[in-house]
Amino acid sequence: MDTRRRTRTSVSQSELRTALQKRFRIQITPSGVSRCLQRLGIKLGPKERTPPGSLETEAIPCAGFELIVALAWHFGWPQWTAGVIQNAISDARRSKRFASREVVDRTGRNGRGQFTASYNRRRDVRREKFESVETKRASKSLQGMDLVKVNREILARKCLAALTLPFVTTNGQVRHNFR
Repeated sequence: MDTRRRTRTSVSQSELRTALQKRFRIQITPSGVSRCLQRLGIKLGPKERTPPGSLETEAIPCAGFELIVALAWHFGWPQWTAGVIQNAISDARRSKRFASREVVDRTGRNGRGQFTASYNRRRDVRREKFESVETKRASKSLQGMDLVKVNREILARKCLAALTLPFVTTNGQVRHNFR
């Protein structure tokens, strides 16, 4: 299978932002694009006018996985999964657990609610560390979860992201290339 993609050798940041908006319906600031490109090690050169038909080709590693993602989106797998999650959330909203307002223990968290190193040293956390997910889920406050606040389209994107996670991380190989 040919894993080459036809690309333009240079593109402006505004063209990239427009393409992201059109393709994925996401808004990203110019500084956000710059940070993403910097993390990926991509440098945008000055905009050059390329004559029609003078596109370069480059090899794309693991291009077959792009087909899997495209097929998953085409056949509606992320959208279907998002629907299943939304139905489960709707069922959960009717339960007593969703209506209950628990007082959250903020010990071991910083001002933004993020866990700190002292959290992992708490006795109750160490004791419950290896309990089953079902046991932990029973005491979880559902209203505090971000998942219950997002719309179906965002849920679909998150499902697609979960599908691509093994490819993106490649067991740490990609992560090490960005350092």
